[in-house]
Amino acid sequence: MIKPLGHTNLFRLAIQKVKQSGIPLVDFYVSVRESELADIAFDQRVNVFGRSAESSAAESDVGTMYEWYNLMPYEYVMLINPCLPFLKSSTIKKFYDKFLTGDMSSLFAVTKRKEYFWNEEGSMVTPWPEGQELLNTKAVGVTYEAAHALYGSPMEIIGEGKFMGDFSKGNPELFPLSEEEAFDVDYPWQFEMARAKYEMQML
Repeated sequence: MIKPLGHTNLFRLAIQKVKQSGIPLVDFYVSVRESELADIAFDQRVNVFGRSAESSAAESDVGTMYEWYNLMPYEYVMLINPCLPFLKSSTIKKFYDKFLTGDMSSLFAVTKRKEYFWNEEGSMVTPWPEGQELLNTKAVGVTYEAAHALYGSPMEIIGEGKFMGDFSKGNPELFPLSEEEAFDVDYPWQFEMARAKYEMQML
């Protein structure tokens, strides 16, 4: 998160994009425990929620991981993954506006795919296109992949151990974005690819 990326880093870049998006900064918080991240947030003059040790260590207990859910005066929350160097400020604002003004209770960013998929038993789960004899991605129907980018959820269900709903049809509603914007840095090789592309765009 703080490794050099051009003249910035992933964490600072994410904060700056939120600030550039035009969403109200009075309602924007970074939830961190590490002092290095808190220092960047204070330098950027944004609100900081100090995570507890229990929250940082939680892996599956949603209520513990998102401990702020009953400590802030909001009915809904929008989360932004800061590991997306190519997510645009305008996309953050579009997601915010749609979630704020729409009639859905939850909203989830995804990428559109036209691809074939199999389950762990080796059975194809993608419906075979009618009239096709070969694997042809142009003919296959659209599926959506989790972008791990932007999330909108009611606060109250976090206390029930849920986030964004029950994942039945339409819950959460899907918000498509480009594969480039959804490029998620989880591993060193992904960071190196992102840094090369980001620094080339700066030239």
